[in-house]
Amino acid sequence: MYICNDPICDPVCDFCWYCVHDENGTPVRCAKGKIDDFSDGCGFCDDFKCRLHEEQPPSIKTIVMSSSKFSAPSWYKKKQRGQKRKLSSLLKNIDSFKAFKCSQKIYEHFHVPCSLEFIESPKTSEKVRTIFCQKWIETTEQLIKQKPSELSFCKVVSLLSVPNYWSSQIIIFYDEEYYNTFWDRKTSEQLWEKITDKNLSFVHEKGIKTSLKEIGYIETMEEDDYICKSVLWFYGEL
Repeated sequence: MYICNDPICDPVCDFCWYCVHDENGTPVRCAKGKIDDFSDGCGFCDDFKCRLHEEQPPSIKTIVMSSSKFSAPSWYKKKQRGQKRKLSSLLKNIDSFKAFKCSQKIYEHFHVPCSLEFIESPKTSEKVRTIFCQKWIETTEQLIKQKPSELSFCKVVSLLSVPNYWSSQIIIFYDEEYYNTFWDRKTSEQLWEKITDKNLSFVHEKGIKTSLKEIGYIETMEEDDYICKSVLWFYGEL
């Protein structure tokens, strides 16, 4: 049973923009529809149409393909087995990051140390992704505290790309000029527009506690026959 014919839609609302999930990542109710609760987490409200995907809140990332040739990758609908083991390995790999080793360069960065299939699959529990996001931000906090005092310029910033979590990064800037120009993305291929609505917050949405400053951007990428619209959330020394 599918919500619509859009290739990004997942069966029984697992990937809809308005599903409210429980602690196990199971959809329990629709935030926009008439039905308060789903039966066993399987179902969707009468009002749920594909138009809701097009009007999703800007705190959620969507990819809009102008090419009709787009199709979901083969792994997209496959079950994600061993999620607890994979999450444990991901958290351990994050703990192994060795920072401040490239201070002679203008920056260094760390990518998500797991497979794209695991972190981005709609079959991966939302609880897993929330734990990852919490760890990503906590690691940013730790790195800020560990900054070497002898560095003339150093800022630590993390990026959470939602729902393309595999594109998330932790960036350490060593050059002030590069840091200042990093945020200026206004070309025909890439545009960042700052989110000014103070009611929108990814960490509040996920129930993640942090003292770090949060800034969001809506990103538009254009290349060949498709347009990619994203939401990027930054945390740290902003």
